[in-house]
Amino acid sequence: MDIAKIIESIGWSQSVLIGGIIFIFLFRKEISLKIKSIKSVSKSGVLMDQNQEIKTIQENDTNTIISNNDSIVIKEQKSYIIKDLKAKNLAIDNNNKTIDILIHELAITQLKLNFEKIYNIIFGSQINLLKKLNEGAKHQDYVEAYAKSVIENHAEMSNWDTASYLNFLFNNTLIIFDNEKKLYALTNYGHEFLFWLLSTGNSEDKNY
Repeated sequence: MDIAKIIESIGWSQSVLIGGIIFIFLFRKEISLKIKSIKSVSKSGVLMDQNQEIKTIQENDTNTIISNNDSIVIKEQKSYIIKDLKAKNLAIDNNNKTIDILIHELAITQLKLNFEKIYNIIFGSQINLLKKLNEGAKHQDYVEAYAKSVIENHAEMSNWDTASYLNFLFNNTLIIFDNEKKLYALTNYGHEFLFWLLSTGNSEDKNY
């Protein structure tokens, strides 16, 4: 049944009522802001405080957008963008909220693209190793034994060694190694990658 038939079957007055309820539900935040900005009501109409309304919307929207998912990795990515803009002699107005939002969104987009590239190449066993490191740092013997086991169980990796297996994770800043303690650990970037993987629902069941 299409929309026209639905409206015809329930009657025009009822469809208007239902449409009004849906409209109020979808735009309840905007309606609330409108009500708060009312200065007075008279016979001549409703007087709105336009300045207060615009200010409230701008502040709420900007704070929500910038604070949303603003992790350590996103903050670092934003600093790289700002540094790059300054290197190109492009002026940055620190009081311009629009610029702040654009930089924030660009940082998130860049990270998502990087994670997509990593995901397209990473092995399923490497994702599993990242998840183990997410539980806590692992000793060198444990990690290298894990890598060796993966290599030995896949004929396609006969030319690989533990160093080449782990280099991919190092080169993409997913793991670090403490030479003194002989511990492998997940980086903030590695944590962010796993969070992205979980949030996107991408399969961890990959080759090798």
